[in-house]
Amino acid sequence: MIYEIVETHITDIKHGDCIIENGVMVTVSNGHIKCDPFFGTTLRGDSYNGGRKPVLKAVIKRAMPNGTFVNA
Repeated sequence: MIYEIVETHITDIKHGDCIIENGVMVTVSNGHIKCDPFFGTTLRGDSYNGGRKPVLKAVIKRAMPNGTFVNA
């Protein structure tokens, strides 16, 4: 899989995006994004320092492994 890591603000993350958390790529679902009245937007329970810490978003360029081709 070929992907690029982009630093993104927490409010720009939506369901279906892939993020890097603790070195692991995770797909975000609707249940992972919450709006807390005290912390603001949270993603998987983390407020990312109230939006001051960037979220590492993985932008997938090619989902197939290198060297694998499918003949149609």
